[in-house]
Amino acid sequence: MSLKFSEKAHRYWMDGKPVRGATTLIGNGIPKPALMPWACKLIAEWVEANPLEIERLRASENRYELVNTLKGLPNQKRDTAGLRGTAIHDMGEKYLAGLEIEIPEEHESEVMGLARFIEDMKLVPMIVEKSLGNREHWYSGRVDFIGTSPFLNDGEPVLIDWKTSNNVYGDTALQCAAYARAEFWVTDEDPDTEHPMPDIAATYVAHITSSGVYLHPLAANQVEIDKHFTDFLHAAHTAKNAETRKGYLGEPIYTPEGFKK
Repeated sequence: MSLKFSEKAHRYWMDGKPVRGATTLIGNGIPKPALMPWACKLIAEWVEANPLEIERLRASENRYELVNTLKGLPNQKRDTAGLRGTAIHDMGEKYLAGLEIEIPEEHESEVMGLARFIEDMKLVPMIVEKSLGNREHWYSGRVDFIGTSPFLNDGEPVLIDWKTSNNVYGDTALQCAAYARAEFWVTDEDPDTEHPMPDIAATYVAHITSSGVYLHPLAANQVEIDKHFTDFLHAAHTAKNAETRKGYLGEPIYTPEGFKK
């Protein structure tokens, strides 16, 4: 067994062992100070907009129903956005493969914008929606697009990450660097056959919005990719050592009963 990916659980197994994805390591290794204010604002806006539902929940015999409902709103919002992103990614993959796609009305502007971007940039795919692995640093990932464009880096292979979120951030550079420095890639149909990674000249993030696609450069060359990869390794180290840090705290040597020799 080489590298297997469960789309439903969004989990990876490498050589039969669980392995964390690059995005999970980055998320657990780098603080996100904007996340808590966003969640508080989301809950406050929902409360303001749903007074009758709040009263219904407050009157429920289950004393925790109101708390659980409010607590779950950020995750619900995240999961809905994730389903939207997955759908757009899937349609983009099919378009690149030359397959016919049916575009739901709610995704029409984003998918049409992505199709226009692909055509305008004359993208030629090499690796699309495939799992990547790195044994040395023990991580995995799922790359959106590796390929070429006559308008990017003299037609050399580049890595582009599709993002359907409201905004894009610099942390994506770490994710793309981790993918660029993977040791191999596999197909879902044959996860035991490892294919070597091509040399990646640069990394980009394509922000897919209802008004079209905005392509942002991340790493302009391999030197910058290596720099971003070093940052990724720092984040991964912090994430992987979360359990170890719990052991840094010893038992109290002084209590209200006095000093323990």
